[in-house]
Amino acid sequence: MLFYFSGCGNTRWAAQQMADVQNERLIFIPEVIDGDRTFTLQHDEKIGFLFPVYSWAQPKIITDFIRRLKLENYQGQYLFMVCTCGDDAGLTRQVFTSSIARRGWHVDSAFSIQMPNTYVCLPGFDIDTPVLKADKLQKSIDRMQYINEQVLQRANGKFDVIQGSWPWTKTRIIQPLFQRFFIDDKPFHTNEKCIGCEICERSCPVGNIRLTDGRPVWLHHCTMCLGCYHHCPTHAIEFGQQTAKKGQYVYPEKQDHER
Repeated sequence: MLFYFSGCGNTRWAAQQMADVQNERLIFIPEVIDGDRTFTLQHDEKIGFLFPVYSWAQPKIITDFIRRLKLENYQGQYLFMVCTCGDDAGLTRQVFTSSIARRGWHVDSAFSIQMPNTYVCLPGFDIDTPVLKADKLQKSIDRMQYINEQVLQRANGKFDVIQGSWPWTKTRIIQPLFQRFFIDDKPFHTNEKCIGCEICERSCPVGNIRLTDGRPVWLHHCTMCLGCYHHCPTHAIEFGQQTAKKGQYVYPEKQDHER
Protein backbone atom coordinates (compact mmCIF):
# COMPACT_ATOMS: atom_id res chain seq x y z
CA MET A 1 0.00 0.00 0.00
CA LEU A 2 1.55 3.27 -1.15
CA PHE A 3 0.25 6.61 0.11
CA TYR A 4 1.47 9.62 -1.84
CA PHE A 5 1.10 13.37 -2.28
CA SER A 6 2.27 15.37 -5.29
CA GLY A 7 1.66 18.81 -6.76
CA CYS A 8 3.90 19.17 -9.82
CA GLY A 9 4.34 15.51 -10.68
CA ASN A 10 7.78 14.57 -9.33
CA THR A 11 6.43 12.44 -6.51
CA ARG A 12 3.56 11.10 -8.59
CA TRP A 13 6.12 9.73 -11.04
CA ALA A 14 8.07 8.09 -8.20
CA ALA A 15 4.89 6.63 -6.73
CA GLN A 16 3.78 5.19 -10.06
CA GLN A 17 7.20 3.67 -10.66
CA MET A 18 7.11 2.08 -7.24
CA ALA A 19 3.55 0.80 -7.56
CA ASP A 20 4.41 -0.96 -10.82
CA VAL A 21 7.47 -2.71 -9.39
CA GLN A 22 6.17 -3.45 -5.89
CA ASN A 23 2.69 -4.50 -7.06
CA GLU A 24 1.13 -2.42 -4.30
CA ARG A 25 -2.00 -0.28 -4.19
CA LEU A 26 -1.46 3.42 -4.97
CA ILE A 27 -3.48 5.87 -2.88
CA PHE A 28 -3.50 9.64 -3.46
CA ILE A 29 -3.69 11.19 0.01
CA PRO A 30 -5.89 14.22 -0.84
CA GLU A 31 -8.57 11.85 -2.15
CA VAL A 32 -8.89 9.99 1.16
CA ILE A 33 -7.78 12.39 3.90
CA ASP A 34 -11.31 13.65 4.58
CA GLY A 35 -12.90 10.20 4.41
CA ASP A 36 -12.79 7.17 6.69
CA ARG A 37 -8.99 6.79 6.41
CA THR A 38 -9.19 3.17 7.57
CA PHE A 39 -7.14 0.62 5.65
CA THR A 40 -6.86 -3.08 6.37
CA LEU A 41 -3.39 -4.53 5.86
CA GLN A 42 -2.43 -7.94 4.57
CA HIS A 43 0.18 -9.76 6.62
CA ASP A 44 2.90 -9.32 3.97
CA GLU A 45 1.88 -5.89 2.71
CA LYS A 46 4.38 -3.06 2.40
CA ILE A 47 3.41 0.41 3.63
CA GLY A 48 5.00 3.31 1.77
CA PHE A 49 4.67 7.06 2.16
CA LEU A 50 5.89 9.21 -0.74
CA PHE A 51 5.89 13.00 -0.69
CA PRO A 52 7.87 16.12 -1.66
CA VAL A 53 10.02 17.96 0.86
CA TYR A 54 8.73 21.41 1.80
CA SER A 55 11.31 23.58 3.54
CA TRP A 56 13.31 20.58 4.79
CA ALA A 57 10.40 18.64 6.29
CA GLN A 58 7.31 16.72 5.27
CA PRO A 59 4.29 18.78 4.14
CA LYS A 60 1.64 19.46 6.75
CA ILE A 61 -0.83 17.32 4.81
CA ILE A 62 1.42 14.31 5.46
CA THR A 63 1.59 15.04 9.19
CA ASP A 64 -2.18 15.45 9.34
CA PHE A 65 -2.82 12.29 7.34
CA ILE A 66 -0.55 10.14 9.51
CA ARG A 67 -2.27 11.46 12.63
CA ARG A 68 -5.71 10.48 11.28
CA LEU A 69 -4.75 7.26 9.49
CA LYS A 70 -6.03 3.92 10.79
CA LEU A 71 -4.10 0.80 9.80
CA GLU A 72 -6.09 -2.25 10.79
CA ASN A 73 -4.16 -5.48 11.28
CA TYR A 74 -0.85 -3.62 11.65
CA GLN A 75 1.62 -6.20 12.92
CA GLY A 76 4.93 -4.57 12.13
CA GLN A 77 4.59 -4.77 8.35
CA TYR A 78 7.44 -3.25 6.37
CA LEU A 79 7.05 0.55 6.40
CA PHE A 80 9.17 3.02 4.46
CA MET A 81 9.41 6.62 3.25
CA VAL A 82 10.47 8.11 -0.09
CA CYS A 83 10.78 11.88 -0.36
CA THR A 84 11.58 13.98 -3.42
CA CYS A 85 13.64 17.13 -2.99
CA GLY A 86 15.30 19.73 -5.17
CA ASP A 87 18.63 19.54 -3.35
CA ASP A 88 18.54 18.16 0.20
CA ALA A 89 15.97 17.03 2.75
CA GLY A 90 17.36 18.22 6.07
CA LEU A 91 15.89 16.16 8.91
CA THR A 92 12.79 15.12 6.97
CA ARG A 93 13.40 11.47 7.78
CA GLN A 94 13.56 12.20 11.51
CA VAL A 95 10.36 14.27 11.36
CA PHE A 96 8.61 11.46 9.52
CA THR A 97 9.91 8.82 11.93
CA SER A 98 8.59 10.82 14.87
CA SER A 99 5.16 11.11 13.25
CA ILE A 100 5.06 7.37 12.66
CA ALA A 101 6.34 6.53 16.15
CA ARG A 102 3.56 8.57 17.73
CA ARG A 103 1.13 6.13 16.13
CA GLY A 104 2.98 3.14 17.52
CA TRP A 105 4.37 2.15 14.15
CA HIS A 106 7.97 1.62 13.04
CA VAL A 107 9.93 2.98 10.04
CA ASP A 108 12.15 0.34 8.45
CA SER A 109 13.79 2.43 5.71
CA ALA A 110 13.80 5.89 4.15
CA PHE A 111 15.12 7.31 0.89
CA SER A 112 15.34 10.62 -0.94
CA ILE A 113 15.41 11.39 -4.66
CA GLN A 114 16.75 14.63 -6.08
CA MET A 115 14.30 16.03 -8.63
CA PRO A 116 13.95 19.38 -10.44
CA ASN A 117 13.22 22.35 -8.19
CA THR A 118 9.70 23.76 -8.05
CA TYR A 119 9.84 26.38 -5.28
CA VAL A 120 9.92 29.94 -6.64
CA CYS A 121 8.19 32.10 -4.02
CA LEU A 122 11.16 33.71 -2.29
CA PRO A 123 14.11 35.75 -3.61
CA GLY A 124 16.92 33.51 -4.84
CA PHE A 125 14.64 30.53 -5.52
CA ASP A 126 13.81 29.52 -9.10
CA ILE A 127 13.47 26.42 -11.23
CA ASP A 128 16.62 24.64 -12.38
CA THR A 129 18.45 25.41 -15.60
CA PRO A 130 17.54 23.10 -18.50
CA VAL A 131 20.87 21.29 -18.16
CA LEU A 132 20.47 20.71 -14.42
CA LYS A 133 16.85 19.66 -14.83
CA ALA A 134 17.77 17.09 -17.48
CA ASP A 135 20.62 15.78 -15.32
CA LYS A 136 18.36 15.33 -12.29
CA LEU A 137 15.67 13.57 -14.33
CA GLN A 138 18.20 11.19 -15.86
CA LYS A 139 19.78 10.33 -12.52
CA SER A 140 16.37 9.87 -10.91
CA ILE A 141 15.73 6.82 -13.09
CA ASP A 142 18.70 4.90 -11.67
CA ARG A 143 17.93 6.18 -8.19
CA MET A 144 14.35 4.95 -8.40
CA GLN A 145 15.54 1.54 -9.58
CA TYR A 146 17.88 1.34 -6.58
CA ILE A 147 15.11 2.30 -4.15
CA ASN A 148 12.75 -0.26 -5.65
CA GLU A 149 15.40 -2.95 -5.24
CA GLN A 150 15.89 -2.03 -1.59
CA VAL A 151 12.16 -2.13 -0.90
CA LEU A 152 11.73 -5.44 -2.73
CA GLN A 153 14.38 -6.85 -0.40
CA ARG A 154 12.63 -5.18 2.56
CA ALA A 155 15.93 -3.59 3.56
CA ASN A 156 15.83 -2.88 7.28
CA GLY A 157 17.59 0.10 8.82
CA LYS A 158 18.42 1.56 5.40
CA PHE A 159 18.17 5.34 5.80
CA ASP A 160 19.54 6.84 2.59
CA VAL A 161 18.36 10.46 2.70
CA ILE A 162 20.45 13.46 1.61
CA GLN A 163 20.42 15.73 4.66
CA GLY A 164 22.64 18.46 3.22
CA SER A 165 24.45 21.10 5.24
CA TRP A 166 23.04 22.53 8.48
CA PRO A 167 20.14 20.05 8.59
CA TRP A 168 19.14 20.80 12.19
CA THR A 169 18.99 24.54 11.54
CA LYS A 170 17.01 24.09 8.35
CA THR A 171 14.42 21.70 9.78
CA ARG A 172 14.15 22.83 13.40
CA ILE A 173 14.45 26.61 12.95
CA ILE A 174 13.79 27.66 9.34
CA GLN A 175 10.99 25.18 8.64
CA PRO A 176 8.72 26.24 11.55
CA LEU A 177 9.14 29.86 10.48
CA PHE A 178 8.32 28.91 6.90
CA GLN A 179 5.26 26.98 8.05
CA ARG A 180 4.04 29.92 10.11
CA PHE A 181 4.69 32.81 7.76
CA PHE A 182 5.00 31.49 4.20
CA ILE A 183 2.27 28.84 3.85
CA ASP A 184 -0.17 31.48 2.67
CA ASP A 185 -2.14 31.72 -0.55
CA LYS A 186 -3.13 35.38 -0.17
CA PRO A 187 -0.29 36.65 -2.44
CA PHE A 188 -1.52 34.51 -5.36
CA HIS A 189 -3.17 36.50 -8.14
CA THR A 190 -3.51 36.47 -11.91
CA ASN A 191 -2.30 38.95 -14.48
CA GLU A 192 -3.85 39.97 -17.79
CA LYS A 193 -2.69 36.70 -19.40
CA CYS A 194 -5.37 34.66 -17.59
CA ILE A 195 -7.76 33.01 -20.07
CA GLY A 196 -10.06 31.35 -17.52
CA CYS A 197 -9.15 27.85 -18.72
CA GLU A 198 -9.71 26.22 -15.29
CA ILE A 199 -6.44 24.29 -15.45
CA CYS A 200 -5.36 25.78 -12.11
CA GLU A 201 -8.59 24.58 -10.51
CA ARG A 202 -8.24 21.08 -11.93
CA SER A 203 -4.55 20.78 -11.04
CA CYS A 204 -4.89 21.80 -7.38
CA PRO A 205 -4.51 18.57 -5.38
CA VAL A 206 -6.50 19.84 -2.39
CA GLY A 207 -9.34 21.67 -4.15
CA ASN A 208 -8.17 25.08 -2.96
CA ILE A 209 -9.09 26.97 -6.16
CA ARG A 210 -12.48 27.91 -7.60
CA LEU A 211 -13.10 30.03 -10.66
CA THR A 212 -15.31 33.07 -10.06
CA ASP A 213 -16.22 35.27 -13.03
CA GLY A 214 -13.59 33.44 -15.04
CA ARG A 215 -10.73 34.07 -12.61
CA PRO A 216 -9.26 31.79 -9.94
CA VAL A 217 -9.99 32.44 -6.28
CA TRP A 218 -7.82 30.78 -3.63
CA LEU A 219 -9.77 29.38 -0.67
CA HIS A 220 -7.10 29.52 2.05
CA HIS A 221 -6.32 25.86 2.70
CA CYS A 222 -3.29 25.85 0.42
CA THR A 223 -0.37 23.43 0.79
CA MET A 224 1.96 25.66 -1.30
CA CYS A 225 2.63 22.85 -3.76
CA LEU A 226 2.59 25.52 -6.52
CA GLY A 227 0.77 23.20 -8.89
CA CYS A 228 -1.46 26.07 -10.01
CA TYR A 229 1.50 28.32 -10.80
CA HIS A 230 3.47 25.69 -12.69
CA HIS A 231 0.55 24.24 -14.67
CA CYS A 232 -0.78 27.59 -15.93
CA PRO A 233 -0.42 27.47 -19.75
CA THR A 234 -0.10 31.26 -20.09
CA HIS A 235 2.06 31.90 -17.01
CA ALA A 236 -0.73 34.12 -15.68
CA ILE A 237 -0.49 33.13 -12.01
CA GLU A 238 1.86 35.16 -9.84
CA PHE A 239 2.82 35.05 -6.17
CA GLY A 240 3.13 38.63 -5.03
CA GLN A 241 6.05 40.24 -6.83
CA GLN A 242 8.34 37.23 -6.45
CA THR A 243 7.50 35.14 -9.52
CA ALA A 244 7.05 37.58 -12.41
CA LYS A 245 10.32 36.63 -14.13
CA LYS A 246 10.68 33.06 -12.89
CA GLY A 247 10.17 29.79 -14.73
CA GLN A 248 7.67 26.95 -14.61
CA TYR A 249 8.11 23.20 -14.26
CA VAL A 250 5.96 20.08 -14.16
CA TYR A 251 7.22 16.53 -14.48
CA PRO A 252 7.49 15.86 -18.25
CA GLU A 253 4.91 13.06 -18.22
CA LYS A 254 2.44 15.08 -16.13
CA GLN A 255 0.83 17.11 -18.89
CA ASP A 256 -2.83 16.26 -18.28
CA HIS A 257 -3.27 18.99 -15.65
CA GLU A 258 -5.13 16.59 -13.38
CA ARG A 259 -4.64 16.22 -9.66
